[in-house]
Amino acid sequence: MTDSATTTLPRPQWAKELESFTERNAGRMTNLEIDEADLGAQQILTWQLRGVSYDHANDEVEIMFGGFVDPGQHMTHVIRGVVEIDRLTSSNGQDEALRVATAQGQTLLRLSIHE
Repeated sequence: MTDSATTTLPRPQWAKELESFTERNAGRMTNLEIDEADLGAQQILTWQLRGVSYDHANDEVEIMFGGFVDPGQHMTHVIRGVVEIDRLTSSNGQDEALRVATAQGQTLLRLSIHE
């Protein structure tokens, strides 16, 4: 069993931290889970990660999915009203998950394990 650590990303650094997260993890397979009071917990999507970004102007996080072979196949999940972003890393420093919290619940992006 691996020990994991959770880091809460400081709000002024969200854009930069999510850019770094993308550089480390683009291309990895992911599971997207949404847990909100009115919906309950649901696994929404299993797909390849293209990137994660923070849009200052609209105060939202965007998670982009899709294959790199066919750029026409893609999807973006937008999370508005973000209050906190946490990153879960393994003991060897590998990203395991990204949690984006809102007042209504949370979105959890779980990353596949690198072999």
